[in-house]
Amino acid sequence: SREAERLTTGQYWDANPVWFPSGDRILFRSTRFDPEGNFQYLSTLDLDPATGRPTSVPRQVSLEPSSFSQGYQISPDGQQIVYRPHSTDDGGFEEELKVIPWNGGNARTVWRQKEGIGALAWPDDGYIYFSSELAPPDDVAIRTDGEIRRVPAEGGTAEVVSSWPERGLLSPDAKHFVYRVSPRGSDEAIYELASTDGRRLASFVLPENMTLATCFTTGGVGCLATTEDLAAPLTVIPVQGGPARQLSETRGYDWPAGWSDDGQEIFFRSELDGTSALWAAPLSGGPTREIYRMPPEDWVYGPSLLGERYLFYGVETESNQGVSLRLLDIQTGSEREITRNP
Repeated sequence: SREAERLTTGQYWDANPVWFPSGDRILFRSTRFDPEGNFQYLSTLDLDPATGRPTSVPRQVSLEPSSFSQGYQISPDGQQIVYRPHSTDDGGFEEELKVIPWNGGNARTVWRQKEGIGALAWPDDGYIYFSSELAPPDDVAIRTDGEIRRVPAEGGTAEVVSSWPERGLLSPDAKHFVYRVSPRGSDEAIYELASTDGRRLASFVLPENMTLATCFTTGGVGCLATTEDLAAPLTVIPVQGGPARQLSETRGYDWPAGWSDDGQEIFFRSELDGTSALWAAPLSGGPTREIYRMPPEDWVYGPSLLGERYLFYGVETESNQGVSLRLLDIQTGSEREITRNP
């Protein structure tokens, strides 16, 4: 194994890379070509296949923003890119599929429709495949039924390949399809694997707090899922400028609460085994120490650290009709109400 190497620099949003078939170039979305930094344009970066290091600067290839991560694919020969442009129109617009040369240029529209366009696949059979969300009937506000459609890569009329209760993920060869069968927001994340011609093949369940990111990795290994747990360690930087330094381990979401009076420790709130506690981390580095294990209350304000001894916070009153602001003495564990319903 080797250390991961950073490919792009600068304060931009660079994400969702896709390899070109040649293995010496990636396609990704970036905000670096938007002066306001709000939209992501398709960009390319050349790489040395032997070292993985960049051999060029990022280049813009699309003249309009691109849509989400599944909304673009590279042709089998690596010479063209199909993408779904990002629309800023709030109503009455048609979604489009456009094709551009791999190194940029004028785009040609191969298909447009009023229904939503989802994941794309561009196999070597001359068609571009995409999942499509059906327009809801007049008496239904939201509908998730969808279809898999295909359109000739040179443009033309799209045809329906199969119909499904949900949009999902297409395999690069457009032979398989994965979609969620359990309701959105339910505790169970149940997915079904099917062939794009309409045959249901298998089902699987993701562990709790995991989200399906992508499927059908190169070589058909399987699917990739990510956990939704949040980790944000403490970082300190000099006010005069300079490199940032991490103080705490990446175990969860650490929230800074204040400095010690002598400036040698940083107090912060963190989760430990599901329990919130107040900790102190030495500025010079080293083990942290627990200051106070917090009660399992739903605080609606704070906590704010006052000096090194007191915590100031707000909780709902017994009748849930207001807020009680309280002061806790960390050393003695005693607390008192300061005021109610400020």
